[in-house]
Parts: sequence; structure tokens; C-alpha cells
Amino acid sequence: MCTPTTQPIQMSYSGKPLCTTNNVTSAGVLSGTSGTVSVSVGQGFMVSSTFALSSSTSFDLSDGLTPMINFPDVAGIMQGFSTNAMISNTKSDSLTKTYNDMQTTTLIMASLEGQKCDATVEIRTCLLQGIGELKMVGTGYVWFQYEDKVKGHYKYREDIEKIVPDLEGRTTTVTFQGPIKVETHAAYAGSCREP
Repeated sequence: MCTPTTQPIQMSYSGKPLCTTNNVTSAGVLSGTSGTVSVSVGQGFMVSSTFALSSSTSFDLSDGLTPMINFPDVAGIMQGFSTNAMISNTKSDSLTKTYNDMQTTTLIMASLEGQKCDATVEIRTCLLQGIGELKMVGTGYVWFQYEDKVKGHYKYREDIEKIVPDLEGRTTTVTFQGPIKVETHAAYAGSCREP
């Protein structure tokens, strides 16, 4: 059986991010009779990713594991963050993770009668290639079966730590690799105008 080390997974990025930008307009709602209009807009970023796991994940894992993954910041795209990822069985061939750091902001604008008010939100979508590694350490027992009895038994077990005392010798690496989609929302100041 293998158990994860306590070290978090450090994600890294390869290549340059591919980004597209779109502007979306949100209409405002008149607030009472005070002549003000409020527009609610989302600001922040959302991350979604699907990582393929390396073939070295074909070892047995009796319990699920929840490693911490550290995503470093990408200048102009997203802030760095840390999150847990649940792996129920390392024989799975993929890992999907989402992260949401969106906040709702309300813009208040003074408007004259008959004016239309709105706010423009810049939505930037970027694709990155992410790579990470999780160290797994072999624990438990190794079983041997003999053709003839040894010390009165056909089967014998030995603690793997006695057979391979060196930690590095009992360590294997699970590699995560795949696309990361980052969607960033940034709100401009709203404006009011005649329709």
C-alpha cells in the first residue's frame, strides 16, 4: 500500500498562456425614486482543470487521499491559491478540480430620468498547461510464499520498511498534467446615457 507524503503538490506551468478577451454589458436596476441605479457584477477569477495521471498510479490505495495543491500566481491572469483535491483511488486516470474566487460587487450610479445605465465587465479566458507531482511512499508488508515450509509456514511476511529502509527507495511519483482554464472577470465603472 502507498500513502502520500505530507508535502503539498507544487503545480508549475509550461509554455505561454493562450488568452481571449470579451466585454459583456450588465444592465442596471432602478433603486427606488432616488435617481440611482445599481448594477451587480462579478469580479475575480474561476479555475477549472482536468489532469491526466501518470501510468505509475497503478499501485493500490486502500483509502482515498486529499493532497493540498499549490497553484502559483500568473501575472495578469490569476492570484496564487491552494486547494485540496480528493483522489478516491489512484487507479483512476484523471483528476478534475475547480476553484472559485468570484465576488459580487454592486456599482451605484446617479441617473437622470429616462437614462439607461449599465456596466461593462471584461471577461478574460486563458488556457495554461499545468504539471505537478505527488510523492507516494510504500508502507505495510510484503508477503512471500514458499514451496516448502519455512519455520513451519508456507507464507511469510516482512515489513517493507525493513526490506527497503531507505525512504527514497520506497517512494514513487504520481505526475499530474493537463489544461487549466482561468476565467477572470474585471468590472469597469458603469455609465448612464440617453437610450
